[in-house]
Amino acid sequence: MSIKTVRDIFEHCSESKDWSFQLLTIKTSKDADTFYVAKEIGFDKKEKGLEFLKNLSFIYSDSQKGKLNKKMEVLDYDGTAREDIIYKILTDDEVVAQEYKNLNGAIADPDYETDALEFKYTAYDVIGKISINGEEHRVKFFFMHNPVTTLRNKYFFSEGNKLVEISNKVISLKTAVDVVIIDDAIYLLTLDGEKLFNMERSYTNICHKKIEYIKEKNMISNFEQFYVIASSGHNPRKFLSFSDESLEALKSKKKREEIAKEFNIPLNQGKFNTETKENVDRLIKVLCKKAMTDPVLELPMEVGSTKKWK
Repeated sequence: MSIKTVRDIFEHCSESKDWSFQLLTIKTSKDADTFYVAKEIGFDKKEKGLEFLKNLSFIYSDSQKGKLNKKMEVLDYDGTAREDIIYKILTDDEVVAQEYKNLNGAIADPDYETDALEFKYTAYDVIGKISINGEEHRVKFFFMHNPVTTLRNKYFFSEGNKLVEISNKVISLKTAVDVVIIDDAIYLLTLDGEKLFNMERSYTNICHKKIEYIKEKNMISNFEQFYVIASSGHNPRKFLSFSDESLEALKSKKKREEIAKEFNIPLNQGKFNTETKENVDRLIKVLCKKAMTDPVLELPMEVGSTKKWK
């Protein structure tokens, strides 16, 4: 997928004059839904907000030094972690659907009354609409850091050229976007963006579901060993690209024998031998589209992500 959609948004974001700024508190849990609170903030001079958007546009879309120049393409989110890729996921995808609903609810009903400096924030967002070639787009930029800070060793001049320490908390709006939501599509510009939707909880849950699915097929020799390894480390991320079709195909004894030979995964009475970490890791790569055969050398290879051949 081309990054043109994302680039167009950054190029045109400074043309819109209707933007709102919000501070976000995000509370996550391994067992419960993610909870969001949005605090609306504004500038005493509206042009300062527009100046922020102009800087943001330049930093990302400049033809020479723009940050988007470092991105190669847009790929569907699959748990891999390439810095040169923008990952895309739809708002109704099971990985983010509930969190997105909760986030959208908080953004639509922000707090206007309480003192913004009374709370600790996780992120901030900039929300608006952009018209490109006559088509209007809903846009949300998210910045995954706490903008409220206390300055240390910072002073201002008072009368008599006396230095007075700045002791009040200040809000620092950095122009480093982690997530941009365009209409119904989420684009992760950095993997810090995963924190916005507590995606670790989601892909861990998906991993456990797929592991149980594998157990039902009765084609691995040591399920307990497989479970421990598959659900730890970086392996749960890999299950985002788990292939149900591949697992179904492996119900065939002949297909298991072919895969066992091709990727050097021993069989034990017709079942994949999962007694060792090496065997489990290889099987996970096969099931999660991280394994392929070099078409020239005919050797097994590990791949970061896969796309259909064009």
